[in-house]
This record gives sequence, structure tokens and C-alpha cells, in this order.
Amino acid sequence: MIPHVMSDFLAWLWFLAEQGGYHELPDGSTVEVIVEEQISFREPNDPKEKSAFKGKISNDARKSFSMGRVIEAMTLVLRDPDEDRTYEVRFGTGGLSSFKVGLPMTSKESVETGVHENLLLLADVERYLERLLGDFLDRRVNRSEELLAQLSSLCVEPKPTDAAA
Repeated sequence: MIPHVMSDFLAWLWFLAEQGGYHELPDGSTVEVIVEEQISFREPNDPKEKSAFKGKISNDARKSFSMGRVIEAMTLVLRDPDEDRTYEVRFGTGGLSSFKVGLPMTSKESVETGVHENLLLLADVERYLERLLGDFLDRRVNRSEELLAQLSSLCVEPKPTDAAA
């Protein structure tokens, strides 16, 4: 996948989270998207020039986006409201880089069960991300003006300068 397309996808996920997080997927299922803890940006033509924002996504992150920096990675929480299950994922332009679901392991017998359960949960996360990406790509190809308006809403409005007043 072309890196700037993945950066736009991450920005769109951020937009979904800003709009309340709940998104109906093309198959009729619903997923809640929450941007949590960290979002990292880079200069479009210089991958070494980076900035990261931790904690609640701030105006500084919006300013970075407004200045043309692209999102390199973010921590997301995906939640299936029907199953009341949450998945924390670290997702970047290179794809899924980490995945966490709390599963208590109380004995040696449960380790094998826990590993198997984690693999099934990882498959669930991949399906959610695949459906979200498919929806995003449909919007990018068929409804690009709508998508551009959505992504533009993440930008910080420039404040009037004293000279302009």
C-alpha cells in the first residue's frame, strides 16, 4: 500500500473518533474507533523528521496535521459494541505493529487456551481493520470530496494575526 494512502487512512480513523467513534461498516456491523494515548507525525518528504503527541490528542497534534505533516502511527482502541470487547492496537503506515487484549492466565493449562484465543482475537482485529480500510478506499475513490472535507475538519483554524486586524 502506498504510504500516503495509509497516512490518510489513519487520519480518517482519527476523524471517525472525533465524530463520536461509532462507525457502521459496509456489512452492517458497527465498530467504535477511539484514538488513544499516542499519535505520531512525520514530514512527508523526510521520514526522519518526526513528532509524537501522547495523552489526549491536543491542538498541537491538530497543528502538526494542519502544517502538512502526515500521520505515521497511532494507538487505537477498537470496540465491538455487540460483544463489548475492546482491542488496543498500534497501527502505522506499515500496518499493524502491536495488539493487546487483556486475557488473564491463571494456570499452565490456560496458556495454550490463551494463545489460541489471542490468535482468534487478532483475526477479529484484522477483519475490523480490513473492513474499515475497504470503506476508506471506497470513499477515497468514489467520494473524494466528502473525504477531503472530513480530513480538513481535523485542521486547526488559523488565528487572525495582529497585522490582519
